[in-house]
Amino acid sequence: MAADRSGTRWVLMALGVLVAGVVGLLALGTLLGGSDERVEPPPEATSTTLTRPPLEAPEEWTQMAELPGLPRSRPVAAWTGEELILWRGAGGSSDNCGSASDGSDLCGEPMRNDGFSYDPATETWRELPADPLPPGLGSWVGEFKGVWTGTEFVVWGGVEASGAAYDPATDTWRSVADGPLSRRRGFAMVWTGTEAIIVGGQPLEVFDAAGNEDFVADAAAYDPFNDDWRTIPSPPELDDSSFSGAVWGGSQLIVARQIVSQVQGEVVRGSQVDFLDPVADAWRAPVNSDAVLGGPVWTGDEVFFSGWVSTENDQGGAGVRHGLYRLTDSEGAVTEVEGYPFAERPNLRWTGRELLVFSTTDCIFEEDPCAPTTRLAGYEPVAGVWRDGLPPPEPIRFSGATWTGAELLVYGGFESNGFTGRPAGRAGSYRPGPGR
Repeated sequence: MAADRSGTRWVLMALGVLVAGVVGLLALGTLLGGSDERVEPPPEATSTTLTRPPLEAPEEWTQMAELPGLPRSRPVAAWTGEELILWRGAGGSSDNCGSASDGSDLCGEPMRNDGFSYDPATETWRELPADPLPPGLGSWVGEFKGVWTGTEFVVWGGVEASGAAYDPATDTWRSVADGPLSRRRGFAMVWTGTEAIIVGGQPLEVFDAAGNEDFVADAAAYDPFNDDWRTIPSPPELDDSSFSGAVWGGSQLIVARQIVSQVQGEVVRGSQVDFLDPVADAWRAPVNSDAVLGGPVWTGDEVFFSGWVSTENDQGGAGVRHGLYRLTDSEGAVTEVEGYPFAERPNLRWTGRELLVFSTTDCIFEEDPCAPTTRLAGYEPVAGVWRDGLPPPEPIRFSGATWTGAELLVYGGFESNGFTGRPAGRAGSYRPGPGR
């Protein structure tokens, strides 16, 4: 394991589930306003598999300066091309719940309400100015997502279904026009190169009167260059379905949904992948899978998912088998990638040449403090080859991770035994090694 930039060894807590962090496409242009004439967005950037030159630096984990402010997990994140923006995030959690100021359940600490940016060139953090949005309340009350537009960091969500945009060039925030969507959590927010599409989710009022989970499937698009919204068609209606992830696929929005059905009295789970053409405002024919898919990642040519299927364990009980899945053609089929090396769920990041695949053993509901282990692998999709990666010095979970073009910046995190949890403030970077 390599030394850090200051010559010390680094102990890292980092990557698990992402909640997430979302990195926008790097597009050129400037924000204009105050005119009736419609502003054209900057040209959309493109990405094609394996076009990034290989790296020369050795494979290593390196310590970054500790994240300022209170420790947090699942911050909203974006890479601007020069710096990493981290905003808000969750505090500690607990099964002992009280009431938030609006009467909703508050389990653990309130959400964090500040933000910071990190410059890898100077290895320094700076605090962002206060945003104009209402404060987050608790880990189950309000959720924000964000995208980078090429000029602004745009966020939306929270208890008032409101948004704001941060301009690093002027170090200022502006409020976003009110949109047509209701407040929700678990939604997807994806940057297309011209607008941010928000789709799906779960109302903050999680359960209906009968105690059933309720999900929404409506969608809208926000144009940050003109500060206006438009509604877009909702995905095809499905009973007993929930959103499990979305990604921009070059010319279409790709949405994964988990489907639950009854077959001869047995509960059967699978997925449906939907495709939205935002220019035509039309959803194309979906692709179905027997696997429960989530965490989609676009490589420029195809989309990869983390996923699992139901199995029977050695004692004859129910179990699951985790794996990596790919969809090369929207008219094709979802296939499982051979050779997935881990027993636990994969978490994926695309570097421009390979998929970085992290997997952390879970210890939910253990009586003793959680002590998971994390392993790392790389998958090169053109050759179909797996490699063993250098694991982080310490197990990592529920952190954010953002690829910069040269290294993976990993930040925040969470330690939990299933009943209570505390966030982490440490941060570090990973370089995949020469030739990658």
